[in-house]
Amino acid sequence: IGLNYRMSELGAAVGLAQFERIDELVERRIKVANIFKAAVHDCEWIVPQHIPQGYKHSHYTFSFEYKGLEHLSVSWKQFYEMYVEMGGDGFYSACVVPYLEPVFQQSEKYRQIYKKGMCPVAEDLQKKIMQFKTNYRSISEAEQKANLLNDLIKKLNKK
Repeated sequence: IGLNYRMSELGAAVGLAQFERIDELVERRIKVANIFKAAVHDCEWIVPQHIPQGYKHSHYTFSFEYKGLEHLSVSWKQFYEMYVEMGGDGFYSACVVPYLEPVFQQSEKYRQIYKKGMCPVAEDLQKKIMQFKTNYRSISEAEQKANLLNDLIKKLNKK
């Protein structure tokens, strides 16, 4: 089990050039994440990822647990579709827990070891995670998308 990823010389050159701007890029991701965090701040059915005191998160995405199904009877997919219909970018779900990946489940040997239900909390949480992109090229575009998210939250809270 394993992948043999290789990077071309061109890909490596682009990657090295991006390292010259790494601080700028990470700071922008943090700023965008904070914009989204503010947009969901008062929502009881959206729980942002916990960041322990004294730690700095680079925010590859802004992630949270979506509890709208329990609170509003609005599924993850319905929420996604409403957000996109309003003009929001799509967002990502979480990857399946590693032991349920096809590479393990299609192997008789591993299927005997790694069974669904081994980590019920992780398996349940995986289905509720929403990950919003943080790599916007402009803060104003991120603010617009976060405002749409906030508008959707307000709309659903009124129902």
